Amino acid sequence: MDEQVDEEVPVGLGCALETFGEEEAIDGLISSLEAGETNGTALERSLEQFTTIIDYYQEQPHLLDRVIPKFFKTLLETGVNTELPHVTRCQCFKFMYHLTKTRGYKHILRLLPHEVSDLPLALHLLKQQNPTDNATWEVRYILFVWLSVIGLIPFEMSRFDGSSRDEPIARQLVDVSLQYLSATDKVRDAAAYFLSHFITRPDLVTLHLPQVLDTCMQRLADECSKQTPSVSTILGFLSAVAMVFKHGKRVELEKHAEMIYSSVKNFHLENNKHMLIRKLVCKLYTRVCLVHLKTKSASWHYKKGARSLLTTLANDSEAVAVENCSNDGMLAATGDNDPSSTEDDDFEVKEDVESVLNDMLMTFIKDGDTFVRWSAAKGIGRVTARLPLHLANDIIDTILGYFSPLESEHTWHGCCLALAELGRRGLFLPTRLPEVIEVMKRSFQFDEQRGYSSVGSNVRDAACYLAWSLPRTFDKAVLADHVAEIASSLILVVLFDREVNCRRAASAAFQENVGRHGKLPDGIEILTLADYRAVGNRRNCYTYLAVEIAKFGAYCRPIIDHLVEKRVVHWDSSVRLLAAEALGLITPLEVQYMHEVVLPIVSAQMTRSELNFRHGSILAVGSVLHALHFAGFPHNQLSPLVRTAITELIPVLQSKNFLKGIGGTTLRPSVCILIGKVSQTGFFSEAPLAVRCRDFLLECALSSDLNLTEEVQTAACQALSPFYQACRHVDTELHQTLLTSILTVAKSSTPDQRAGATMVAGCLPESFYTEQSALEISEHLKDAIQFSISKSALARSRVCSLDSISRIFVILAANDGLGVSFCENTFEALLVGLQDYSNDERGDIGQSVRNKSIQCLEKCVCASSVDQRRNFPSVTVQKCMCQLMNQAGSRLNNVRESAFIALRRMHNADALDAFPEGQRLKMLIEPFSKGRGLELGALRYSSSEMFNHLYHFLDLETYGYDVLLGLTTCLGGLTETLSNDALQALLSYGHEISQDPEKCDRLLTNYLAVLRNNVTDDRIIRPYLKSTTLLLQAGFFDTVAQQNSKFGDDLISMLKPLSKTTMYQKLVLLANLYAAMLISQNETVTRACLKNLLFFLGHQYPKLRKHTADQLFEAILICPELLSDLPDERQVEVNELLTEFDWTEIDLPSARAKRNEMCLLFNIEPPKKIKANGAQTG
Repeated sequence: MDEQVDEEVPVGLGCALETFGEEEAIDGLISSLEAGETNGTALERSLEQFTTIIDYYQEQPHLLDRVIPKFFKTLLETGVNTELPHVTRCQCFKFMYHLTKTRGYKHILRLLPHEVSDLPLALHLLKQQNPTDNATWEVRYILFVWLSVIGLIPFEMSRFDGSSRDEPIARQLVDVSLQYLSATDKVRDAAAYFLSHFITRPDLVTLHLPQVLDTCMQRLADECSKQTPSVSTILGFLSAVAMVFKHGKRVELEKHAEMIYSSVKNFHLENNKHMLIRKLVCKLYTRVCLVHLKTKSASWHYKKGARSLLTTLANDSEAVAVENCSNDGMLAATGDNDPSSTEDDDFEVKEDVESVLNDMLMTFIKDGDTFVRWSAAKGIGRVTARLPLHLANDIIDTILGYFSPLESEHTWHGCCLALAELGRRGLFLPTRLPEVIEVMKRSFQFDEQRGYSSVGSNVRDAACYLAWSLPRTFDKAVLADHVAEIASSLILVVLFDREVNCRRAASAAFQENVGRHGKLPDGIEILTLADYRAVGNRRNCYTYLAVEIAKFGAYCRPIIDHLVEKRVVHWDSSVRLLAAEALGLITPLEVQYMHEVVLPIVSAQMTRSELNFRHGSILAVGSVLHALHFAGFPHNQLSPLVRTAITELIPVLQSKNFLKGIGGTTLRPSVCILIGKVSQTGFFSEAPLAVRCRDFLLECALSSDLNLTEEVQTAACQALSPFYQACRHVDTELHQTLLTSILTVAKSSTPDQRAGATMVAGCLPESFYTEQSALEISEHLKDAIQFSISKSALARSRVCSLDSISRIFVILAANDGLGVSFCENTFEALLVGLQDYSNDERGDIGQSVRNKSIQCLEKCVCASSVDQRRNFPSVTVQKCMCQLMNQAGSRLNNVRESAFIALRRMHNADALDAFPEGQRLKMLIEPFSKGRGLELGALRYSSSEMFNHLYHFLDLETYGYDVLLGLTTCLGGLTETLSNDALQALLSYGHEISQDPEKCDRLLTNYLAVLRNNVTDDRIIRPYLKSTTLLLQAGFFDTVAQQNSKFGDDLISMLKPLSKTTMYQKLVLLANLYAAMLISQNETVTRACLKNLLFFLGHQYPKLRKHTADQLFEAILICPELLSDLPDERQVEVNELLTEFDWTEIDLPSARAKRNEMCLLFNIEPPKKIKANGAQTG
């Protein structure tokens, strides 16, 4: 995962509202319901408006507290009003449900009326409901929520019973609740909630509780015995039993607990594939345990004596007094001074409790779903709080024993959560802290590779929760001996964990420890550095925060050791790169330790069999040696083992075949980086070693025997520059070898080889380029671009060639070494790149070449002086500028933005004089060159802003054609927004020049020239046809062609060859254009277009015939004058042929016969078929 992409999670405003501001809108919606609105569309619209407004307050539901009582009162009164239509009442309940969902049912319960008279009404409404009606489930949900409050009235239910013939009302409520426990919607949860409260009433518990529990167990047994049991039924009855054990009294439930546990256990639901079922079973087991145990917590658990920041903030003398009070309070709380409390805690635990604990520890704590493990952890905490000390210790021993390499990540995660819950409740005593902290530290580093990813982030996150819980429970005197190891362990997670959520969790835990205890080394200073936002970016953590925190002495060695042991050999290559970079940045802080301890370790790992060890260690050695050199440590003082490991690295890797295959693709860049860094230290002082490294770098950049990737070639080229600087005097043949390799391989037809040679040509230092060698290289780079322009596979080599030739140009310009021939080669290469529109299966791959050409043109022009620009080839430079103006109107945002940035930079560098009409270019670019950044992505102009500025360049005689070509291509493109922006720009320009005949003639001449020069280029001609149609429909040519009567005739004559094409899409565009031109004021043009359209009615493509008929009919509707010269009978026949005749179903001869009839109706001679001998037939 790229460290630049994954990390920075945007933090929005979130809870930024201050009050509920849509009260009037909601009142209006409710008032429409009071009026009895029944229109289905209006009800749907009002519900959508209501939910949109209410959902806006999901993050701040308390803002609704002021208005919810009023809303609910009105809605409930309207909803139970039987005089209103059914749909209106249902809408009221839907409104109430959305309010309940947003604010929470527990808050809404307090607002609902609970008079005695409400009970029969609610029951009556509920019994009227259709359980299978999915459109009104909100009604049933709200009624059950309402009954949950009404059912708590302090009167016996028997008082509400009617005559002796009627079934008791309590029985009715129980029956209707049991009915809805099988529902598939939210009504099931509301029914279970109501039932659990209702049957645990003192007046009903004796009669109804056993019956309901027996019914639930029987239904569960029946459902589980089926081959395909209903999940919703199991969930409903199981949740009802679980809620009964939550809300009922212990004395009433204890007699049923054993039966419930044994029955549910026999169903084997703990192994069900549905997570919610397993979660409910876990909750039920927990509550069965709690029923069997005493209601008060055991007195042995640890209690913090003073829950106050006084201890943290007090001065030394006050802190001692407070600590003494705290210790005394803790001693009293643990019961050490009260023998009777110990006797009370020593009681017999039923066998069911031990069985349940065994199930939770052995099954649920290892469950594959996080929600189940979390529920099991909380259950273990609640049950342990009521157990004797010896049983609690057994539970802790069992959990600690699960932290084994043989256990899965699910077990580790569940056990971390369980320990956190036990710690949060003070259920392991200070004597167990060393064991807990040890497994916590191991959990911080839990990371197991699975394929191309890893598991364990949830374990590390839970371990941070455990670290967060400890200072909230234990006194700082208890944790004093463990502060250092907790702090260092948390810092390592804060800085180096791969996942952003774990880094932020560790940062929160570290902050909690600092705030509660204040004894962590340099805690406040570190918190100001490693806050929530700072740890969001992984690269920032490795390259900045790690260095800053390492400056605090207590953390430097742990950080270095962790990087060497865990991060340098991490399974993720991006983490290994960052770890090696971090080691290099920290090296100046511990020079001796790096030399004596770290280097021997990592250098010995460079040839290990594991790829991640080799790769990370090679990177680490390079970074550390490079940092040691600049810290003043001489390379000749390196230990012999380290020197030998570096010297023999390449032969050893080659002998073991580590540089081949996929592993070699990963390993070669690291070796190149090592060579590049080590060469700067003066290590390569012997010719044989230098020659070996030179050959390796050239092999990585240019070899045809290897499957070279761009990463390998880039690393080799980056290493060649420092290597050449360091070894050109040691290896006397280095210069000539490099030059020969570049000139030879640049002619290769292999894409990777050619790309490598062109990259090497531009990556070398200034000392390599003499005027003669630069000229030779430029000729080969120009040839490489021209040779590969027709080969899409060589697009990368063209980009590399342009990059290299521009870099050499800048170097020669800085040294005043630009010659005429070199300038010619450079600008010819740039011109070829600006015209690259090559395509392959990936699409327009030439855009990267054009983009690079734009950037390189700007670099070359801005880097040259006024005198040097006299050597520029004027014709080629003008063509380059024309192409740049064309790209300023590109359909692609990144190319268009690059062109505008290049123009602005050249304007700011006062380099536009190198081009024709330079002064006018300056004047036009001046308004556009201020106020925004000059980096790619910093321009942030919309296409409309760019085009509204670009059309002014149409006035320039030199560049008007190319600007018009770009705008026309955008106007006829597929993107509607871009097309509209280009159209508005051209319309604005046409309006400005409408009174200037000279500019209008120039514009029309250029417009026709675009067609004439590109009539065979589908990339241009198809957008051109579409753009011409749009301009005709917008009246553009009526404005600019008023005094040019020949424009329409010239356009028709140039379009004539296109009628012979076999491309359907092009013919459709041509038919659209002819139809748009029918409205022309020129009768000759109109007749020519009509003749062409009639010709298309007899085309071999049926769909084209149908499309042409539709276009012609629409044109007649828009301009009835087309038929004004025809008699009424012919007009009727024309309309019938165009609308009623099926041009797609008949064969070609029949279609042409009908077409000929149409021609005769319009007094146009039908087309004649020309035979091979030249004779004409009808």
